[in-house]
Amino acid sequence: TGPGEEGKGMNNVIDMADWVHSHAYFICPDSTDEIERIARRLIYEESVCVDFSRLSDKAMMKMLYFLSGVTYAMNGSVIQVSPFKYVFC
Repeated sequence: TGPGEEGKGMNNVIDMADWVHSHAYFICPDSTDEIERIARRLIYEESVCVDFSRLSDKAMMKMLYFLSGVTYAMNGSVIQVSPFKYVFC
């Protein structure tokens, strides 16, 4: 390492919470009726952070499976941020 390069490699570490807040559309659905709107954002290549905490377990799993399928079909990724929050990107 040359002069002034100490800690330089640390600058490429990204805080996931900061990235999500600046790059993702946030939604906290009240029902599965919002699934099409969320899927449309994914199809238009937008990252979406979904907070499923207002849904029943059954509704959450239905949306999670469907949105995961849409995301994977578009070669995307699903990241679990907390027990009820997922980022689809």
